[in-house]
Amino acid sequence: MSAFNDPKLVAAALQAAATALAGNENYETPRGIAELAYEILEEWDRLLIKHGIPVSPPH
Repeated sequence: MSAFNDPKLVAAALQAAATALAGNENYETPRGIAELAYEILEEWDRLLIKHGIPVSPPH
């Protein structure tokens, strides 16, 4: 299952992105947070695939 399909992972990625970007005026925007969260979830999927865990496409 893709990380994008797991609500808990999506929430964690959004929280991590918001925390990482806190105080950065150039990127602390809804779009900046969403883009970083997307990158986190993509990396999670890459790690799953690297370890041989099948990943279905995000819905």
